[in-house]
Amino acid sequence: MSAMQATRPLGKAGQALWDQIWSSARWVDPETDFESVLMLCEAMDERLPLRVAVFQNNDWRQRAALRALDTQIAMLMDVLGLNPTGRRRLAVQVEESPFDELARRRASP
Repeated sequence: MSAMQATRPLGKAGQALWDQIWSSARWVDPETDFESVLMLCEAMDERLPLRVAVFQNNDWRQRAALRALDTQIAMLMDVLGLNPTGRRRLAVQVEESPFDELARRRASP
């Protein structure tokens, strides 16, 4: 699915996330989730320049906009099952990462 094309232009960060989602998140459905994935990738493109502006200008309005954008990104990631909570809610099985193994070993007595 990685050859899937966005219907609106994406920047570098958005395109990287787009490619990653379609190549590895096999539970994401191109028919029903396409627009949500595209919105998430567009939001990721907006995030970096906004974050840079927050640090350069120290403007509370930009900081509030960044926090609102972060909330939108987190919500979209959850809806799409791109975080542990979202995957659990969707009952998605994914390969275990080395971090999962480390956490399990630390939790064992």
